Amino acid sequence: MTNGPRRRVFRIPFSRRALWNDVDTELQFHIEGRIEELMSKGLSRGEAERRARERFGNLERIESEVETIDRATRRRQSLRERGAAVVFDVRYALRGMGRRPLYTTIVILTLALGIGANTAIFSLVNAVLMHPVPTPALDQLVVIEEDLLPLNLLGAELSPGEVLDLAKRKDLFVATAAHAHGSANLTGQGEPQRVSTLRTMGNYFGLFGVRPYLGHFYRAEDSADPASAVVASYGFWQQVLGADPRAVGRSLELNGYKYEIAGVLPADVQ
Repeated sequence: MTNGPRRRVFRIPFSRRALWNDVDTELQFHIEGRIEELMSKGLSRGEAERRARERFGNLERIESEVETIDRATRRRQSLRERGAAVVFDVRYALRGMGRRPLYTTIVILTLALGIGANTAIFSLVNAVLMHPVPTPALDQLVVIEEDLLPLNLLGAELSPGEVLDLAKRKDLFVATAAHAHGSANLTGQGEPQRVSTLRTMGNYFGLFGVRPYLGHFYRAEDSADPASAVVASYGFWQQVLGADPRAVGRSLELNGYKYEIAGVLPADVQ
């Protein structure tokens, strides 16, 4: 038995071993206190110890629960420490950037150019290699452009005469077609507006295996007429023509020329 009150010293455990030492010490403190209490009532040491351990239950389960709580606490502390470190790094970086604005501007522009170039390359690789054009016999498709070195022009479009000459080479090509990007003034559809156009020669849509969403595509010989038929993109059909199912046969005025809408492209053709 003890002659006075039992005293304990509380401290904060900073290591895993210190934590477990404190847990064991705390458990032993309560068990010994219960044993002494039972012995004061006349029980033997063995019987008092047995009853005390029955009261406190399975010590291994208690230790397992303590370990679970310890892991969760350390995980929360780790996340807080990481968050504080990130905030400190951001503040430090901002202060450094403020002290050297010219250097900061150069770095930001360099990063922007690098990210933009990588994005463009990835977009090209994604479009060409990962999601190629759904064209029949894609492995046989070639694109011919012209380099005009005296004019410092690389990848220039061929003239219509050159395209017609290539189309005659049946020994080289199974089929030929050409296109040229441009723009035109659209009138007669509300306010005049500038629209993007694609001038084509030959069996352009047939070469790519495209089927119309509405109507039909013009014939190869129709492309020789400068003011004949047009095919509207799906976006143009929705935004300008109001998704009119009777749009085929309507006329459009582009740069003062009247064109008849022959068909509408499907939505997945860009």
